[in-house]
Amino acid sequence: MGLLAALSHSRQTFPSLFRDARMASFLQGRAEAFQAFGGVPRRLLHDNLKSAVVARRGKAVTFNPTLLALAAHCAFEPTAAWPNSPEEKGRVERRVGFARTGFFAGRDIAVPLGELSAAAREWCRRPRSAPPRSVPGRTTTAFRSGTPSPGRGLESLIALPADPFPHHEIRPARIDRTCHARFDTNDCSVPPGFSKALPTLVADRDEVRILDGTGEVARHRRSSGFSTTGSGPSPTRSMPGRSPRASGGQGR
Repeated sequence: MGLLAALSHSRQTFPSLFRDARMASFLQGRAEAFQAFGGVPRRLLHDNLKSAVVARRGKAVTFNPTLLALAAHCAFEPTAAWPNSPEEKGRVERRVGFARTGFFAGRDIAVPLGELSAAAREWCRRPRSAPPRSVPGRTTTAFRSGTPSPGRGLESLIALPADPFPHHEIRPARIDRTCHARFDTNDCSVPPGFSKALPTLVADRDEVRILDGTGEVARHRRSSGFSTTGSGPSPTRSMPGRSPRASGGQGR
């Protein structure tokens, strides 16, 4: 899943890429955008994804309770675009199409999502990643403010809260007899003494941590596909498309 945040006045853009569309990914994308902008916009216009809108009947919108908690924490007003009306959020839609043809086309995406997100942000900061000022057959006024202008309108942003809003996915970790905890398609190893314990698993886009109370038992980097992570920071991948059991348990 990709999240793209754009400031209306400065056209400053911040992309984030994730493996899934879970609420934890949505919150992490918002937190990273706020940090990059140096503040929180006073009003946020959202698409009608389930992480933002859980129900809608005409103009009556029921926002996700977690989004409302984030809005109260950061003091912004959440709004939702009208369904099937991309013109309401044209600043974002235009940049999504421009990124598909200018950034993703011909690019090797078989890299960690953290690195791919960093490359996308660097690409957005380059002058050539700005939308064109004119299009044949159209007036130039539609694009006269399309070029990002960092610094414009940033004085109206709300200051970042002192304590960040929690965005990690937290769940109980089940340790099997081989001292591994499964999260999605990642097997995370833990010390042998925790084979029968019930620690907590804390994950975001880049890392998976195993906690026992307040202490950290293990920390591993997430990877796409089936993999077995050892005690080091980098996982040891198994063969693509095959489960660890099908590959004979190699890496364990």
